[in-house]
Amino acid sequence: MSQAAADADEFNDISATDFKKHFGRTLDEALRGKVVRITRHGRAADRLVLLREEDLARLRAGVKSPLDDLRDQFDALVARMQPPGGRKAAKAVGAATMKELGDAAVKGFKEGE
Repeated sequence: MSQAAADADEFNDISATDFKKHFGRTLDEALRGKVVRITRHGRAADRLVLLREEDLARLRAGVKSPLDDLRDQFDALVARMQPPGGRKAAKAVGAATMKELGDAAVKGFKEGE
C-alpha cells in the first residue's frame, strides 16, 4: 500500500463546504475518536485535521523536542572532552575558597618559572 493510500485510510475526509453544512455530525465523529481531515479545493497545503484534545496531548507526549537531542549531543561531547577526574576537579574549583585559589595560583606561577 502506498503512503498516500495509508494516509487516506487514517482520516475521514470532508470538504470545507461539507464541513460547514454538516458541522454537528462531523464534530460528533471527531468526539468519537475519528480523525477528520478537512480539505479545501483538494490541495495538500489547504488541509486541517480535527481531533480530540486528548489525542493531541498523546501525540505531543510522544514527540521529543529537538532541543533535547541537542542537549544530549552537547553533554556527550563535553563528557568525551573531559579528562578523567576533570569533573571532580571542576567541582573542587567551584567549591574552593579565595585562599585556596590564591595558593593554587602562586603554586602554578612558581612551577612555571
